[in-house]
Amino acid sequence: MLTHLIFAALFLVPQPTAEAPFSDLKFDQALAAAKKDGKVVMIDFFTTWCVPCKQLDKTTWPDAEVQKWVGEKTVALKMDAEKEVELAKKYNITGYPTILFLKPDGQELGRITAYRKPAEFLSEANDTLGGKDSVARAKEKLAAVQALEVRRDKAEAALLSGKGTRDDAAELCALNDQLGASEKTLVLYERLEKEKLLTEEARGRMLERVAEPLVEAKRFAELIAYGGDVAKRVDREIEAFKTMAKLPPGRDAEERKALESTMAMLQADRVKKLSVWYAALLGTGQQERAGAVADKLIDFAPSGSTYVTLIERAVHAGADGAARALADRGAKSLSDAEKAVVEAAAKLIPAGK
Repeated sequence: MLTHLIFAALFLVPQPTAEAPFSDLKFDQALAAAKKDGKVVMIDFFTTWCVPCKQLDKTTWPDAEVQKWVGEKTVALKMDAEKEVELAKKYNITGYPTILFLKPDGQELGRITAYRKPAEFLSEANDTLGGKDSVARAKEKLAAVQALEVRRDKAEAALLSGKGTRDDAAELCALNDQLGASEKTLVLYERLEKEKLLTEEARGRMLERVAEPLVEAKRFAELIAYGGDVAKRVDREIEAFKTMAKLPPGRDAEERKALESTMAMLQADRVKKLSVWYAALLGTGQQERAGAVADKLIDFAPSGSTYVTLIERAVHAGADGAARALADRGAKSLSDAEKAVVEAAAKLIPAGK
């Protein structure tokens, strides 16, 4: 997946992020405006590290037909899901981008998840406003859904045979995500571990998908039990990224700048994924090992974003002391601009007793 994103980045030079067709209204103001004008509220939930979100900004939102439709039909907002945490949680926003459509009373009409080209967006958005939500659209494509289920079940059977490959694991995880059944990946993973049916290559692929829900549920000990040598795992993932992310020679300044920007987003995404191990170690009381993982991630990506991610993980794991230590460390080592985001994150740390 990383290889594909890097390849795509070679041919994409970032354009300025589209401001239109979005409003700077607050959420409550947008609901009121939608009621007054007979429209719906549309919210583009994004994150700063989400590559498909950037694709929407570059290709879909600037499209003239899209802007016309959005302006006529909606009051449009753009929200960073990692800042608008409560609203994202209220509407169960778990993937990015998620384009949410709401009635003026706040009731959900439907949503579009993942990147859509302009024509695809307009088709699905019209369906949503016409009463066809994502579930209804999926039912219309029942044959396609059933075909996906057959492929998923075939991959599951291969894994349950004890001879499943990394490709089988990747196929199963991706298809469960596509079918809206990501929770089944974790259920199957637990069964495979219990019955000792996982090959090492399949385990590695599935762990990438189940680690986040385990940490979210604070099932830290289970993740550590599954993960083996955490330090080696983190080192291996960092080195793999460095190998894949080497910038090709012979590019002009503009192209290199575009590539560097894309790599920075992918690097932040990798930190977020690897930081689950930091949280799990903290959650199981392994402060020293957790600190070593934090050091590796900061050395890998010494940015304010990395500190924020680690602070949030530490707070989630109940390790407020570790979170405060990270905030202090960031204040001493980062530039003024980077310090600002860390200081904002530090305000979320519960006050010490």
